[in-house]
Amino acid sequence: MTHSAKNPLIAKVDALEAGTSLNVFGYSHVKFQIINAIMCGGHPILVSKPGLAKTALLSSIGNQVEGCDWHAEQFTADMRPSDIKGSRPFNPITGKYEEVPGPIWNTDTNASKHLLLADEINRAQPKTNGVLLRIMQEGFFNLGPTRYDMHPMFTVVATRNPVEQEGVFVLPEAVTDRFLFELRMGHETFENEGKMLRNPATYGRGGNSKQTKKVISVDEIITVRNEMVELAVGANNEVQDLVLHLVRATRPEDGAKMFDKIFALDDNEQELNGQTFREQIADGAGPRAEIAIMRSAAAVAWRRGLPAINPDCVKLVFRDCVRHRLYLTDAAKFGGFNADDFLTPLLRKVPILAGIKG
Repeated sequence: MTHSAKNPLIAKVDALEAGTSLNVFGYSHVKFQIINAIMCGGHPILVSKPGLAKTALLSSIGNQVEGCDWHAEQFTADMRPSDIKGSRPFNPITGKYEEVPGPIWNTDTNASKHLLLADEINRAQPKTNGVLLRIMQEGFFNLGPTRYDMHPMFTVVATRNPVEQEGVFVLPEAVTDRFLFELRMGHETFENEGKMLRNPATYGRGGNSKQTKKVISVDEIITVRNEMVELAVGANNEVQDLVLHLVRATRPEDGAKMFDKIFALDDNEQELNGQTFREQIADGAGPRAEIAIMRSAAAVAWRRGLPAINPDCVKLVFRDCVRHRLYLTDAAKFGGFNADDFLTPLLRKVPILAGIKG
């Protein structure tokens, strides 16, 4: 199947995104990128206050996918690794250890879930999160001698509470680096909050399951992923070089060539010459960011019906792929530094410095 506007799967993926707007209003960029993450096999993390329709958004996606088995899990400080992957309790009657898989596994179908909402992942202890991150990375888990392979579509949509300081754990950069995107989900506009208040589903009348319909299947999503891999592998040298230059420019070690030529912007988006980001950025993103950009840029190109990834596809996903992969100085962390204040001028200037058009 060719990557063109005639590809019927593109219309199905677009319909999946459109269906999320039946009861969750606004957040167009977040919806676009969550769908892209699912389609290209990545895991997004949403930075969001409680009560902003994250669970409703996931359910609206899961309810539109034929054959999709999804689960929402509220993470808490007392969660243990066994609360995710399961345990092997000893049965004194049989005299044997019995395997009891956790909520990421459906014992009725003897298969894994397809989607998991890990709500407020920063409330769980590092040991618990480590188990989930390993499953995300390797696609399987073990209970004793038994290996449980996750479904190829298995995707974690995690959320992080950015406001509370009690009962939460700091997510190290090495942990968040496992996520394809970090998406910011704030309060919506007056008009969209008004739509929410006027929606009967807000009050428990006519929920998502009654208003959404199946628009794409699990097998079709796997097909989409395979086509996106072809686009990523077939990217031309100019696109690959753009990704390399952008990511390497986030590293102070390469300062003389790129980093020290990225200046902060004033309120009018004019460069403040000489005002670099040495005091905010301790280290930049690594090769995993480059791979994430290529995968997600392939998703954008595929959904636009393009025959290949172009620089605009890369620029659209760059911030979401990189903002959580920067290692900030202590001064930047405690000073509330916004990574986008660095990534925006970088994205504007690096292609010029590298002599890349588009």
